[in-house]
Amino acid sequence: MKRIAALVFLLLASCNKDKGAAPAAVAEPGTRFTKVAPAVGQTREETSDITMTLKGASTVERSKRIEKVLAVTGDTVTKMQVKFESAEPNAAVVGKTYVVDANAITDEAGKAAAPGEAKDVRKIYRAIGKPDPIAASLPTAALHPGEKVDALAKAIGEQMKDDGEGITAEGVVVTFKEARGDIGVFDVSLKLAKNEPPVTMTIDAKGEAWVSTKDGQTTKLDLKGPITIHGGPLEGTGEMTMKLEGHRL
Repeated sequence: MKRIAALVFLLLASCNKDKGAAPAAVAEPGTRFTKVAPAVGQTREETSDITMTLKGASTVERSKRIEKVLAVTGDTVTKMQVKFESAEPNAAVVGKTYVVDANAITDEAGKAAAPGEAKDVRKIYRAIGKPDPIAASLPTAALHPGEKVDALAKAIGEQMKDDGEGITAEGVVVTFKEARGDIGVFDVSLKLAKNEPPVTMTIDAKGEAWVSTKDGQTTKLDLKGPITIHGGPLEGTGEMTMKLEGHRL
């Protein structure tokens, strides 16, 4: 039957060609992303590893954390419990559990965290109380390889900049690369800059962002690129690598 069906299809196609009719184009299905709002009780493991090497010396910031959602408003996590399983160089937070919201950082009993620890925790969770910018920026339409996603580029740029540290993100370009199972892979390029006269620093970073097609959550951001510093005793070039990963438990 399949052989007969195939012959019939070829015959019809031949007839259409003889009549001058162009064969109908078959549209690629593309990749769609489903967005799922966070829910109280969800847990997630997050790891981060950022290394900067300059003149043979390396500066490292890395941590492993277990997060549990404690409160949600709409699609926004407003309170979270965080346990630091490891952290470098912030050893004071290792093994401790914090409750974080937009206004305060406490221990599990509700006692305010020590100022130094609170500063380290807030640096990571400064966006709590706001919708996940990457999930919010994902388009509802299907994406195809080579397609630029400007809204996602803006979201990643907002996440990468740090007003407190004076770091800006410029020239962010995000292009959909491909689907790998339940993961959508995006090519990312951007320039991070810090200007503290007489010292300026730039990082030209490239890499990939991985986003789950099932819930719109980011599972990996992997970037690296050269550092250039002008002015000051550390003037020269080096390299930065950044790997952020996360998955639900």
